[in-house]
Amino acid sequence: TVVKRPMDLGTVSSQVEGGHYSSVRQLAADVDLVWKNAMTYNIDGSWIYQSASKLKAFADAKFSPLLSASGGGGAEGEVT
Repeated sequence: TVVKRPMDLGTVSSQVEGGHYSSVRQLAADVDLVWKNAMTYNIDGSWIYQSASKLKAFADAKFSPLLSASGGGGAEGEVT
């Protein structure tokens, strides 16, 4: 399987530090992409797939209230 849009946590971190995200929604989308790519590229049931699945659930739970509070993005959802 070819990953069409590669993303990793190092890139996410660099983009946060560089101020490249203008909303929580953008940040959450890239973090989610990390887990989705890992689950797409690795075999169901592999330790990487299972870890990515758990990390996705954890990240989704953490981002959920932030996305709700910011309306999914925009000025209130700015990443600082």
